Amino acid sequence: MELLWIVGLAAAGIGGGTWYSHNRLVALDSRCERALADIDVQLKHRHSLLPNLFETVKAFTAHERGTIEAVVTARAAALRATSPEAQLQAEAALGHASRSCSRSPRTIPSCRPPSISATCGASSPTRRTSSRRHDVS
Repeated sequence: MELLWIVGLAAAGIGGGTWYSHNRLVALDSRCERALADIDVQLKHRHSLLPNLFETVKAFTAHERGTIEAVVTARAAALRATSPEAQLQAEAALGHASRSCSRSPRTIPSCRPPSISATCGASSPTRRTSSRRHDVS
């Protein structure tokens, strides 16, 4: 009879350990799937922001190209100027053109990024999901 109790307790212990291990593995698997889903959401959000970035870079590049051409043209005119009045005007034009190089992109209206308020809402579910990452123990 004593042997039956020992075998029964051992079987219950093994069964309980198996049940606990199975539940723990299922919880970890669920946690991994959630983490991968969070990564997918972040990557999709990142990919949705790329067109705005490209448009901003295109606008900034177009502005810079125009600014550099204006500086080169003004410099050439300053080098060609022979009279003091022409040199004064050419140097003033060169100074104006070179000052436009130091402007911040935010002060250039054509270089402002497009509104991303529609895409900013996509990040909210990600934040809520990521805050629940550590609930499963």
